[in-house]
Amino acid sequence: MVHIINVEPGDDVNGNKLGAAIGSVPVVVAFYMPGCGYCEMLKEPWGAFTIAMEKQHPNDNAVIAFVNKDAEKYVRDVMVKNNKSLLIQGYPTIMGFKNDGNMIEFNKERSADKLMEFYHDVSGNNKSALHGMKTTRGTRKNTKKKGEKRKNTKKKG
Repeated sequence: MVHIINVEPGDDVNGNKLGAAIGSVPVVVAFYMPGCGYCEMLKEPWGAFTIAMEKQHPNDNAVIAFVNKDAEKYVRDVMVKNNKSLLIQGYPTIMGFKNDGNMIEFNKERSADKLMEFYHDVSGNNKSALHGMKTTRGTRKNTKKKGEKRKNTKKKG
């Protein structure tokens, strides 16, 4: 079951759940700082991502966490135990932890679709973000022959 949690300072229940998950199941974490404008802008796509996770991957054994910067210790403690370090240089920072504990940083557009792609990278689950949706291929064919220059079809105006 996918676990969607928020970790605030002093929240030992969710903090310990997050710490125990790292290195055993796929984990995607967004570290945020209260009052940060960019962190506020992340809330909408993060919320859409978590809803999509519940719909598309309800049976995945994974943790998706929104973590206050003052609660980073739950992750940092696990990293130190495994002789790794956690370096957060700005907020928000989104990190993924694979089953083996290896960490990767998210560095794409902050959208629900890109966050889902990131989850697939972290989990090794390559399901399409369009899970359950029908897609069609375009029907446009390349009619240009080899060596032939493309005609300029733009109208001058």
